[in-house]
Amino acid sequence: MSGNVSLKNEGVTLIPGTGATGPTGPAGATGATGPTGVTGATGPAGGPTGATGPTGATGPTGVGTTGATGPSGVAGATGATGPTGPTGATGATGVTGATGPTGPDQNIQIFTSSGTWTKPSFADANSTVRMRLIGGGGGGGGGGQSTLGTAISGGAGGGGGAAYDTLDLASTFSSTVSVTIAAGGTAGAGGTSGSGGNGGQGGNSTFGSYYTAYGGGGGGGGTTSGAGGGAGGSSSSAGNNGNGASGGGSNQSIGMLGGNTGLPGNIYALGPQSAPGSGSTASSANNASAGNVIGGSGSGGVLLTGSAGGGGYGSSAVGSPTQPTPGASASSGTAGAGSNGVGSGGLFPTVSGPAGGGGNSGGTGGAGGGPGTNAYGAGGGGGGAGTTAGGAGGAGCPGYIVVITTGR
Repeated sequence: MSGNVSLKNEGVTLIPGTGATGPTGPAGATGATGPTGVTGATGPAGGPTGATGPTGATGPTGVGTTGATGPSGVAGATGATGPTGPTGATGATGVTGATGPTGPDQNIQIFTSSGTWTKPSFADANSTVRMRLIGGGGGGGGGGQSTLGTAISGGAGGGGGAAYDTLDLASTFSSTVSVTIAAGGTAGAGGTSGSGGNGGQGGNSTFGSYYTAYGGGGGGGGTTSGAGGGAGGSSSSAGNNGNGASGGGSNQSIGMLGGNTGLPGNIYALGPQSAPGSGSTASSANNASAGNVIGGSGSGGVLLTGSAGGGGYGSSAVGSPTQPTPGASASSGTAGAGSNGVGSGGLFPTVSGPAGGGGNSGGTGGAGGGPGTNAYGAGGGGGGAGTTAGGAGGAGCPGYIVVITTGR
């Protein structure tokens, strides 16, 4: 045994000595924490910043309220128009409108040939009757014939039949009225050994004993001193025929001198006039004069001492079709014929008169124009002069009556 041992209670005193170290005793209880010591000085800065690490995955969208709408931006430029879309389906038919008020009764009777007018059953004391009456046109004169070297005229045009309107109360007329429609005047024959034949006078169109539209005078045949045109008919008398070189007169005036045109017919109180036929001299054909309803007819072309001339134009009336053209001259064979008259049609027709035939310095003159489509009341065109024979004149155009009854 080593170390120092002191045995005080047992009366034994041990003398200390150095013995072997005993085992460590159990740890004692921890003492109370002492006060905090003074903070030491800050150490030196750490090392350099390390490299940036990789971006982490996107976190989930956070929940938040929608912000207020920002202000509208400036409007952009208008884009190009797009292509038209397909047509839509047709819409449903609309409701039929109410029936309008009934108009006045009306009855229309047109006569291009003779017959009977019957007053309509609705006609009473206040009903009116309006008419247009047109007489027959005079026939055109035939062209003269002569040897080359002696001048001779073509035939003159026939005068137009009277053309006028009336307006009366229906009570003026009986329940039925006989209606006569005029025939056109006959055509003058072409000369074979001198002068051409005269055209015939146009007939009269009548509405019973109430009204008469008289016919136009026939055109004179071609002569060495010219041919006179037929006068226009009127409401009171027929137009005079052209006689040789004298133009036909009217019921108001005497005929004009050789080579001149016949005078127009009278104008009825409510009606416009028809034109006379065109005369011809031994040196040239004449174009027709105008008329408000019936245009004049042209004269035939002349034969001069060494050549021939063309025919005269027919005249247009207001609202009627294109002016008829004359026949061209020729130096052999047969010269050109004048164009026929032509009308506008409708209830109140206007008519362009026929044209004259062309002259011929080596054969037969051209025929004058005659009746054409809807051509009422115009005179026939004159035939052209020729060395073999003159051309025949054109027949006059027939008459016409329309009667329109209107209730009140």
